[in-house]
Amino acid sequence: MLNKVKSIAVRTRVGKWLRAMKHIAKVAQQESYYPELPRKSYGQRVLDLLRWRQKWREVHRFYNAYGQDCVGADMDAYMDYFTSYMGSRDRLNAVDKLWNMTCLFEDKFLFYRTMKSLGAPTPEVFAFIHYGNIYDATMNPLERDALEQQKDFFLKDAYGICGNLVKHIEGYAQLVKLLEEIPQDGAYVLQERIRQCDEENRLYPNAVNTIRLVTIRKRGGEPRLLAKMQRIGTSKSNNVDNWAAGGIAVGIEGNGFLKRWGLYKYMYGRKTDCHPDSGVRFSDFKVPMLEEAIALVLNLHRYFYNIHSIGWDVALTPEGPVVVEGNENWDMGLAQACDRPLRKEFMDSID
Repeated sequence: MLNKVKSIAVRTRVGKWLRAMKHIAKVAQQESYYPELPRKSYGQRVLDLLRWRQKWREVHRFYNAYGQDCVGADMDAYMDYFTSYMGSRDRLNAVDKLWNMTCLFEDKFLFYRTMKSLGAPTPEVFAFIHYGNIYDATMNPLERDALEQQKDFFLKDAYGICGNLVKHIEGYAQLVKLLEEIPQDGAYVLQERIRQCDEENRLYPNAVNTIRLVTIRKRGGEPRLLAKMQRIGTSKSNNVDNWAAGGIAVGIEGNGFLKRWGLYKYMYGRKTDCHPDSGVRFSDFKVPMLEEAIALVLNLHRYFYNIHSIGWDVALTPEGPVVVEGNENWDMGLAQACDRPLRKEFMDSID
């Protein structure tokens, strides 16, 4: 019996390594994000990825997006996923404690009510659907026909991530049809459409282009800004700005202008210096209301005192910055690919 258990354990370890090697070979064969720079040999790239796998227990999916395939790249400056999330984030955010606050971000209706209670600008939710029952924003029951006059809004999965199940609704007939198609055991919010400012419309008018601001705080300290980037929708992303859906992400310089290169997530492309649909050159575009948006989220993070780091998605409207979402599970890969290596700053923030 003992020999059988050992044999299963060996096969399991071998199977894991074979799967890892397959993924490593795939990453090493991917095109470079920076073909204008001298690239390491294929063998060196595989060796880099093997070392990363051995050291951090993960296949390095962002190896090329970080430019680590290029000669002279400093791999040690970048934060790995395992330490930042499994090794640090959950512990720092007290996810297994009674004082866990992350649920306030994971439910869009609960997040909306929290933002309203804090007086923060946020898109209005006028209805909440739970197990087929419809409620208004104060949880009073509604009949379906009470929504007949609503036009031009969004239905969103209350627990959705990465732009999952976000539907633009133009009228009541479309809403009724959609309500018959979606799972009845889910939770959904009906949210008014955000009207973004003219500058963001110039960047790309068919999506709400949000800025992602990552704030971080030591225990008992004041929040500070860790990373910032502009997320932009494309025709490829079905007009949402999510990087995981085919949108573009661009880092923001200290002076508020976008960096030269906008990046796609690796399954959608590599990089571009101008928007593929609007033609706007990123390095010529200055993000409006940036300082106001940063001040807004830094102040909000003070209320979420048990959460170590938060990725805020902020829309820029004619009336000012509006907080769309807060994410305790913000994307370290996105932040480092667009902004800069974050290992030292992240680790320095841990008590």
